Amino acid sequence: PVMESSGVLYSLATTAPGILAKIIYVTVLTIFLLSTRRHYTNQLILLPRSYIGKLRMARICRDVKSRVSGYLFTLATINVGLAAVTAVAFRIADIPHGLLWGVAYGLLNFVPIIGPTAIILSAAVYGLITGHTIFQMLLPPVLLLAIDTVEAYLVQPWLLSRRIIVSPVAIFVVVATLVWMWGAYAAITAIPALILLHTVAMHVPSMQAFATLLATEQDGVGIRRRR
Repeated sequence: PVMESSGVLYSLATTAPGILAKIIYVTVLTIFLLSTRRHYTNQLILLPRSYIGKLRMARICRDVKSRVSGYLFTLATINVGLAAVTAVAFRIADIPHGLLWGVAYGLLNFVPIIGPTAIILSAAVYGLITGHTIFQMLLPPVLLLAIDTVEAYLVQPWLLSRRIIVSPVAIFVVVATLVWMWGAYAAITAIPALILLHTVAMHVPSMQAFATLLATEQDGVGIRRRR
């Protein structure tokens, strides 16, 4: 177990700088985009030549901003709950530093796939180092894996579909497809990209059939009525 944990620690140590550099890059890019969002929004609104086109673009920008904000708020709420559930579960399982594990898990879950994988691997290393039996070694990562499975495949798609009015099936398919095509980092932009695509489709008459396909059942009925 010691040699195995050493190998995992070495792997984490070699990949951590690259992951950290990408996180810093994305953070800096996000700050720049937020600081210039008004300028780019105005430029987008001025792109169409007709008044109807400008009005439609303004509505698209407004709805994208509102729905992405709703997505981020929902994700933050989920992660706060995830941190609390993890801390309580570790406390019940008598695993030390449950609050620390919960806070770390809640923060890392903002980075889809990469964050949960990192915390589960860390829990596996922790279990190998501190556990005296097979059960004690496996308990931390298995517990986190169970919580992550419920959150990622049940709680998050259901809550996000209600908040951003996009079908949970569409969320799951888009995230899985982008991760398969471009790797785990693509999961970070998968849902915002889906929100953008669905919002544009809702406002463009020729794409409203596609918007109905992506929408939840209740919202799909509303789109068909508008048509």
